[in-house]
Amino acid sequence: MKAADVHPLELVDFPGGLYAMAVSIDEDDESIQKVHDKIDQWVATTNFEVDNTRSFMFNMPYLDEANEYQQDIVKGLGYRQMQRYVPIKLKEGQ
Repeated sequence: MKAADVHPLELVDFPGGLYAMAVSIDEDDESIQKVHDKIDQWVATTNFEVDNTRSFMFNMPYLDEANEYQQDIVKGLGYRQMQRYVPIKLKEGQ
């Protein structure tokens, strides 16, 4: 893939690895914080820990406004979703 293929967006190298993922309401700070807190709570009950060497990421699955299925999801839910990805790794010594 070339930069011209995604213009005006920018290509980035995706740092592979494990991610805990959950969905929040886009542009709703309270929902975003609740989801992030729930991910932290889940991670605390597992053999994983947050990997602070990588950044969390997010994705909005509705960016293709011409896609009728995506429009139906937004109409049906009444809001747009944001997928949040928190990098995790196996706890040391596991």
